[in-house]
Amino acid sequence: MSRTVLSIGAPDRLTVARLIAFGMGSESLPIYRQFGIGGLGSVSAHDYKSQLGNHMAQINTELVFTEEFTDTWFMVKLFYDGGMAYNSPDLVDMKTISERSDTLLQSAGIGFGWDDGDKLKMGFNFAKQLGSDSPIESTIRLNFNF
Repeated sequence: MSRTVLSIGAPDRLTVARLIAFGMGSESLPIYRQFGIGGLGSVSAHDYKSQLGNHMAQINTELVFTEEFTDTWFMVKLFYDGGMAYNSPDLVDMKTISERSDTLLQSAGIGFGWDDGDKLKMGFNFAKQLGSDSPIESTIRLNFNF
């Protein structure tokens, strides 16, 4: 798993973040241990664990315009999510990702949020599946750090 956060300009005013994750398991991996792609924390606007498999690849990217950048009390983020889970008899099987690109789950969206300056962060996300006529899905996010 690789996670990168890049701040542009003054510290934390404009941020680019990305997460790239790969997972590989043996063919005998029980179904309850398989990787799941889809849903919150994975590929937004898709059903939770809509793809299962003993292999997975996922990318999440976002461009965050912080409260300091927007010069308001809220932040805005634009995001893209993509990923797939599949079964393969080979333990290391990276070439299948390009061969199965038609099964790639993708979504894009926009989010709005704010930070109370202490421990609570709140936000609203709106995401749409790419390549589908599905409706726009919304989520409410509450983060409490303690």
